[in-house]
Amino acid sequence: MKRIFLVLIISCCSFALIAISCQRVCKKEPTSTETIIGDSQPRNNFDNVSNVEADPQMEQENLDEKECCAQMKYHDKKNATGSFWWGIACGIIFTLLCTRHQKVKKIAKYIMKKISPQKETNGKEESSPISGKKLPEDGEQKSSTVALLEQENSSSKTIERTDVESHPSSSEKEEIEEKMEEVYPLNPFSFAVENEDWCVVGTSVIGKSHISMNLPCQDSCKYKYIGDGWGIAITSDGAGSAKRSEIGSKIVVERGVFHFEQLIERQGWKRDNKLPSDVIWLQMAYITLQTIYKELVAFGSAKGIDYKELSATIIVLIHTPHGILCTHIGDGRAGYRSESGEWKSLIIPHKGEEANQTIFITSDFWSQPNYVMSDVFVPQSIVMRECPTAFTLMSDGCEHTMWECNLYDEQKQIFFDPNRPFAKLYEGLRDTLVDYSKEQVKLQKRAENWQKFIMEGNNSLKKESDDKTLILGVLYK
Repeated sequence: MKRIFLVLIISCCSFALIAISCQRVCKKEPTSTETIIGDSQPRNNFDNVSNVEADPQMEQENLDEKECCAQMKYHDKKNATGSFWWGIACGIIFTLLCTRHQKVKKIAKYIMKKISPQKETNGKEESSPISGKKLPEDGEQKSSTVALLEQENSSSKTIERTDVESHPSSSEKEEIEEKMEEVYPLNPFSFAVENEDWCVVGTSVIGKSHISMNLPCQDSCKYKYIGDGWGIAITSDGAGSAKRSEIGSKIVVERGVFHFEQLIERQGWKRDNKLPSDVIWLQMAYITLQTIYKELVAFGSAKGIDYKELSATIIVLIHTPHGILCTHIGDGRAGYRSESGEWKSLIIPHKGEEANQTIFITSDFWSQPNYVMSDVFVPQSIVMRECPTAFTLMSDGCEHTMWECNLYDEQKQIFFDPNRPFAKLYEGLRDTLVDYSKEQVKLQKRAENWQKFIMEGNNSLKKESDDKTLILGVLYK
């Protein structure tokens, strides 16, 4: 609303000034050095003014001249008033067009961007748009992880942190919607992959509360198909209380895919076309997750920051022709569709006694053997020995839309978590992905549609204030 009023004021003033300027150009007033009504000398010639004697004829001409000038000014003022109101009318029409038509609205936004004053840096260090960390100096060696972290996230803007309310007021809703439009283009964490029999889509999008609080998207996700029906999908949700959790979630998904792919190759599971035992997977998943934790600690030490500022959750799902390997630390959900078409849950989210409380890969549990939270081990690792026809994993920003997770038992008068996927909703999404594959819809279009769905596919997703991440894979043949 503020932008609309600002556009209205600026456009009205601009059109009014243009109209008045055109009117003045059409009828130019004489200047002080021009002759008026037949005078043979300039009016403002002050040479020897003290020696000039009064002339009756000249005085009469001066009176006539003043009367003529007064009439001219009256007509000029009248014309200027008319031009001013015409400008105001044009400005109002222009503003109405800006609020009604998207193309004209974009033009208005571009004009606003050009006329808005640029913020001064005041000598502050340059920072990357998404992480807010200091960029490396020229000549500094960069590892693959550091180079990854310096990539700009096009789904979020460079916004300075300010002290604002955690929830937007009603007057800010329209401005938040406009910012949502600005982050709408396909972001680096939106993807669509189709290989052999599997079609997989995924995205991480910023939540409304993070936009209103001038925070970046702290979720990340990644998927890699490694052949023969095997693929690795990982989601990570950065801790809202951690200063650089968006960096931590990026490290988690990138290094997670790398290390779990190395584990599969090293153990020969894909080569031998078999799943490990429950005990072996429990041990190997623990060691691999601990390796990622150590890399986060090393990264923090190298950058001179507390590694707890990189806190993030992790969910790893490896689909195979014979079943699913899954492990996780923290909250979120993961599930699959069986051969019979039934949607089932895979994990139990780690949640504390208080709302929105969970555990992170950087938490202090590694030195405590058999650590338990929510009645399950941390990390929790599962081997599901059933051929999946679809799978899904997500951050907690999507669970209230995609999962039965907060129902009320009237007999016991308590809330409970049935931990079940909404089968009807998932079946509709699965059918859509299958149709995309049959119709050979471009992968770019699939990724765009998936991102749009997670942003505003229904009222629940549209109103969600938290960042949202969701990966869905479908066996389409």
